[in-house]
Amino acid sequence: MHHVLELHKDDPDISKRAMQTLGTMYFQLFQDYPRAAFWWQNAGVQPATPVSVGLAECYWRLGSKTLALGLLRGPRF
Repeated sequence: MHHVLELHKDDPDISKRAMQTLGTMYFQLFQDYPRAAFWWQNAGVQPATPVSVGLAECYWRLGSKTLALGLLRGPRF
């Protein structure tokens, strides 16, 4: 996925998918929560979406309950 990201750095759609995939791989395969959070943040994961649940779990496991709950609740209007 790093290679895909490098090859398509000028294509925002492919770059975003590659970053989301990297986040998912680090989360599911390696349980490397800091790296998963890094890639999901760089992919621009929006609050209250399916991927944001994984990002919220990363925050939770890293000790930030406030960020995790804020991400799950989404934006306040």
